[in-house]
Amino acid sequence: MFGLGLTEVLLVFFAIVIFIRPQDFPALVKSVGKLYGKWQRMYYGVVNDLYALAPDDAEAKREAPQQTVQREKE
Repeated sequence: MFGLGLTEVLLVFFAIVIFIRPQDFPALVKSVGKLYGKWQRMYYGVVNDLYALAPDDAEAKREAPQQTVQREKE
């Protein structure tokens, strides 16, 4: 996870618990969750767009033998 070990993650968690008031902690977790969900939707949107732009491998494999056969006939 981003090159962080368990010690660093626990240190960050305890720093957040110390510096954030207990009343504000649920709102902080909710906003972090929303940001993570937004980032995840954007990431999968980009991945889906890239897959839509990329040629289908199965279709490319079907076309490749047909192209070689057509070249041999000509």
